[in-house]
Amino acid sequence: MIDFIGKITQFSIVSSVETVLAAGRIKHYRINIEVENAGLYKEIERLWNFGTVRITRNMIAAEYIVTPEEILKFYCRLKKLASGINKKNPKTLDIQKKTVYN
Repeated sequence: MIDFIGKITQFSIVSSVETVLAAGRIKHYRINIEVENAGLYKEIERLWNFGTVRITRNMIAAEYIVTPEEILKFYCRLKKLASGINKKNPKTLDIQKKTVYN
């Protein structure tokens, strides 16, 4: 099985991932992202159906609740969002090529 949590933490916009356990099993993950562009609010809001999105001084912070069964679907959406952000701002980390543009 592919470690999608490990892959998710490689995105520069992901600030943290928390695992919520119930009776010793993973109930869901709380995935937090931060983006320094309030203009991306709609894209962040549409990323996932379960979560909280807030804007603070031209920065967006979001927390998404993702079940283990849906982690692949979330990863694919996050990858698409992150690649779009990298195209708009080439100074961010491009994890696909493992390079940083200056």
